[in-house]
This record gives sequence, structure tokens and C-alpha cells, in this order.
Amino acid sequence: MDPLLRTRERMNRQEPDVIRSPDGRWEWDGQAWRPTSAAAPAQPVVPPPSPALSWGDPPPPPPAPAARQGGWQPVVSLVLGILSLIAWLLPIVGLPVAIVGLVLGFQGVNRQRGLAIAGIILSSIGLVAAAINSVIGAYMGATGQHPFG
Repeated sequence: MDPLLRTRERMNRQEPDVIRSPDGRWEWDGQAWRPTSAAAPAQPVVPPPSPALSWGDPPPPPPAPAARQGGWQPVVSLVLGILSLIAWLLPIVGLPVAIVGLVLGFQGVNRQRGLAIAGIILSSIGLVAAAINSVIGAYMGATGQHPFG
């Protein structure tokens, strides 16, 4: 049967719809839940008092802010590791950036392990690249093969 047709038939009836609880002990008459006639107790059912606040009580304090999981060191280590992959072209810039990234990565490894390890790996690659570039530049400068010398 079409659900829309059932809804129309229900609207045309004058009797109110009764909704029963899954266990069959309660009925909803449109205004309140009442026990079914078969399970009607001798006394009316009174729900237990709720632990809600009364009107005169002050509102509860807001929840405390969540403690931050990690500090700034792992994030800065990752950013400096990414920058050191670019800065290795100029060893005078690349070496300090990579070293600071390594130090901050090791400091933050207990806070945010994934970011810190990524920063350590990227800073290590940048450090090795900057060191190789500076050694090659020093060799070329010492032997006179440097294009600017």
C-alpha cells in the first residue's frame, strides 16, 4: 500500500493515532506516554526527578579548554625541514635552517611524533644536501674551478 495513501487515511480518521513502545507497555496518545491498559499499574507513573538545574541556580561553568597535544616545536621543525630542501642551494642559509629544524624536531618528538619525525627526516636531507653543496663549492673555489672566482 502506498505510504501517502496510508497517511491520508490516517488523517481522515477521527480517532487519534496511538504509538506503542517497542516492548508494548507504553502508549503515546499525542500528549504523553501512558501505560497500556493491560499493564496499567494501580498508581500513576511518576518519572524520577531529573538532575537538571532549577531556575534559580547559576549556570554551570564552561568546560575547560582541552589541553594541547603538542607544542610548536614539531610544526616548526617540519616547516624548517621543508625550507631546508630549498635553502641547501645557498649553504650559508641551508645549514643553519636544517640544524635548527633538527634540534626542534628532536625536542618535539615526545609531543607530536609524526610531525617531529617528518621534520627530522626533511631537515636531515636538507643538511646533507647543504653540506655536500658547501664541500663542492669549497673544493671548486680552492682549485680555481669556481665560475665566480
